[in-house]
Amino acid sequence: MRLYEKVSNFFSVFKIPKETLLKILTLAIAIIVGFILRVQPIVRYGIGQREYDTFVQYFAAKLLLEKGLDGMLAYHDFKFWYPYGNSPSSLYVIVPILGVIIFLLLNALGIHVDLLTATIVTPAIMGSLAVLIVYLLGKEIKDSTVGLIAAIITAVSPAHIQRTIAGFFDNEITICFVLLAILFFIRSIKHGKSIDILACSLFSGIVILSWGIWRYLIAIYVVYAVIRIISGTLDNKDRLTLMIVIPISLGIGIIIPRNYEIATGIESAAALIIVLIIMLEYFATILAKIFRSTRARMYNLIIMGGLALSITGALALLAAGKLVPIVGKFASVLNPFIREQMVTYISVAENQPGIWTNFYLAAGPAILFVPPAILAMIEKRTKTDIVLLLLTVTSFYFAASITRYIVLGAPVLAIVVGLGIDYVLSPYARFFSGRFILHKARVVRRYLGERRIPKGEALGVYLIIFLVLSITVIHGVQVSGFYAGYDYTDAERAIFGYLKKYASPNDVVLSWWDYGYRCTIAANVTTLSDNGTGNSTQMGVVGSMLMLPPNKSIILMRMYNVKWILVYSEDLPKAIWMIRIASAHAPMYGISEDAYLNKEEFRYKEPFFYSVLWVCLAYGEGANADTWVRNYGETKLKDKASQFRVESLSYFVLVMKKTEGRSFVKLYRLVWPEELSYLPSFPAVFNASSVLISTR
Repeated sequence: MRLYEKVSNFFSVFKIPKETLLKILTLAIAIIVGFILRVQPIVRYGIGQREYDTFVQYFAAKLLLEKGLDGMLAYHDFKFWYPYGNSPSSLYVIVPILGVIIFLLLNALGIHVDLLTATIVTPAIMGSLAVLIVYLLGKEIKDSTVGLIAAIITAVSPAHIQRTIAGFFDNEITICFVLLAILFFIRSIKHGKSIDILACSLFSGIVILSWGIWRYLIAIYVVYAVIRIISGTLDNKDRLTLMIVIPISLGIGIIIPRNYEIATGIESAAALIIVLIIMLEYFATILAKIFRSTRARMYNLIIMGGLALSITGALALLAAGKLVPIVGKFASVLNPFIREQMVTYISVAENQPGIWTNFYLAAGPAILFVPPAILAMIEKRTKTDIVLLLLTVTSFYFAASITRYIVLGAPVLAIVVGLGIDYVLSPYARFFSGRFILHKARVVRRYLGERRIPKGEALGVYLIIFLVLSITVIHGVQVSGFYAGYDYTDAERAIFGYLKKYASPNDVVLSWWDYGYRCTIAANVTTLSDNGTGNSTQMGVVGSMLMLPPNKSIILMRMYNVKWILVYSEDLPKAIWMIRIASAHAPMYGISEDAYLNKEEFRYKEPFFYSVLWVCLAYGEGANADTWVRNYGETKLKDKASQFRVESLSYFVLVMKKTEGRSFVKLYRLVWPEELSYLPSFPAVFNASSVLISTR
């Protein structure tokens, strides 16, 4: 007996239809395949971390497990951002909470792992859970066929895998909560059930505790409400959903220190104004009955008055500085043209504008079915279609504006692809299901143009779609292997191991901010900046230390009590951002973008090749340094590349160099000249590198 028959017989006991059984098996396979693709790094290379923010998220999870939530939020560590220190309270809390929950759950099930292993596997678990949620969302939007297609595409989507893969323990793994919030929002406006509304409120609140993408979610609710109000189609289910979901979710989100400022943010104000308008709109109906007036008259009177009052109040609060406008990175997502002024923000690769490749990685060749789906939404214009159309259009826009938002765009596009395929197949499916019946009389069929049953065309369309989906799956599986490696290398581990053994936790290490979290947490030393880019001036100071020549930089290093310098071969192309950030945020130290960078060639000028960074990278490299000058220096420097070799050091001693492939990491120890011994520096960090700040 074949396996399928055995399984069918088993489930027949529970009277499960074969069609339902097939769907369950297909969904189960999609979830399992999605999980396998996401745990590839563990299978191939063992346990390891990736990226940078994952280190501080693990650190926060460790604090949460040891000290509880209050202890984690009150903890302040002076090894971060010396001499100021930093606190995990600047983080969203859901990611470390998820890590601890998975840790406790796995151990409770008898799978004994440490916290680090649990946090590394958490993204794969959450990514696989997202596959199930996408199925439920697709099923709610149309039917189980759409849900299954969307689930399969999400399971193998490289764009989704790259930020839910094992080791990527960061905010993006919480995208499943965004999907859950959207799922229950759609159910709420369709059915108006209390359980759906409360679930939507809960998951929307969790999103606000998880990631800055909450602004996007709230904006979807607001824009949907505006469309329904303007079109005059707002009904009681919409009113009930919006009046409950928005205030409750904002109330949940505001409970952590990271979100205290949202109470005075214009995003929250706009959402609450919409709630107020909905309340006034409903109130107009009641007043019309009381005063025996037309609803339109009372509606215009109250809504116009309420809207004018709300806008006037918001403008007054903005002018008084009591209402915070959308600024910084969130403003740059809406308006990418202001991003060039935010050199700190755009120095991060994931904050760069997206390209067509991102969308192709999201849905593969199946993205061809997005236009038919959009056409179907525009034709029907139901509540669900309005929400999905908003998600589709904004997903394209925001994923094009900032690369990392494709993690939301991928499942949304998968659902849209499923809807597009269903829309294309719908007329042909009628012939196979018997829902499209032709006249028996040939004369009548000819008169009506029904000359034959187009089974051949239907089979052709089915075959084409099958081939496209097959290529999409194969493409996703193959490309996902590209993300299977870890970027946290053995070379770094060796360097950090040395620092952990021979350096004091109070020793200050100078490195570019990319490596701050890794250095502080893995090596247990003090750093000047890290990926929590909250102090642009300090980052400008770090950039200045690395760009100034050693005889000038050493004075600045003395001020900050620097004892070690850590440089990476990858810092050579990154130096452009060190120059730009130093020039923009710490110009008092003399670093000028015009002096260091040839903007026409986008190459470094001669002053760069006397900088601390260059000295540390080029020392002992001989002819390799000549190649770097020719590759990164402006054209007129190519003929004298050998002049920039570094054969001796004045203030630094090379302690260790570790190579990984074509990349390397170098660690230097500073040797203070006697003439600088009298210069004051910031005081050494506390012997106990952390303190607990009272939460009262």
